[in-house]
Parts: sequence; C-alpha cells; structure tokens
Amino acid sequence: MCSPSCRSWPENSTDSGNFCETATNLIVLVVLPNRGIRPTTGVELGYRDTANTPVQLEVVEPLARGIFPLGARLDSEAWLGCRHCTPDIMPIIGAAPKHNDLWFGFGHAHHGLTLAPITGRLIAEMMSGAPTIVDPKPFCATRF
Repeated sequence: MCSPSCRSWPENSTDSGNFCETATNLIVLVVLPNRGIRPTTGVELGYRDTANTPVQLEVVEPLARGIFPLGARLDSEAWLGCRHCTPDIMPIIGAAPKHNDLWFGFGHAHHGLTLAPITGRLIAEMMSGAPTIVDPKPFCATRF
C-alpha cells in the first residue's frame, strides 16, 4: 500500500479508505468511487458564514502526496460544509418531552458513528428502566 505505516480500515468497516500515519500526523485517505482519493483533515470550528480557510489541507496534502501517488486535484477548492451541532456541542439523548414513546439520540457533533454504541446502550437502559451507565441528565432535550 502507501508505506509500512499505512493500514486498511478494519474488515468490518463500511469505509473504503486507508489511513496513513506519519511521525506527527494522521492522514486519512478516502477512496471515492469514480472520483479518486480524497485526503481528509480535521474539523475547523467557526460560524456558519465563516470564510473558507484551507490551512489544514495545505499542510496535509503535501504529506499525503509524499506517501501515496495522488494525481492532479479534481476540485479547485476544498470541500467545506456545516456540521449539525447543538449549542453546547452535547448530544440530545433521552425521551422526547412532548411525545410519548419517542426517544432522541442525535446531535453528536459528527461523532455519531463513534458514539452510537454508548448512545444505544443509554437509550435502552432508560427505556427499560435499568440503571444507566452514565447520568443522562446532561443530555436531555429540556436543557435548552
């Protein structure tokens, strides 16, 4: 693959990329069918109308090119988009305050796949009345 420090995602992963580590950086290379390879960076927090600042990509792209044979860029500008987050960047998990038998588990600030197992467990514990693994109060919808 790219180098001895690059590994494929685990076999049970739904992602089709590889991640490559350098001594001080983690670069994720995502394979896009019929589009090529997209190096990804991190998250830049800003207001909805904040101007695009591709500083992270400008740092990562040369590193990615040094370990993987990337061709010419297909897009003139890097992708930029809003990620849905709650005002306090905490997910909303628990019973819906105005609807019976409706449970919430959203607003994970783009960490949904990572937090899905614990969110599912917490909701299951709350629904069944079992003791919860963590205090669910910080995640309730009525905090706003």
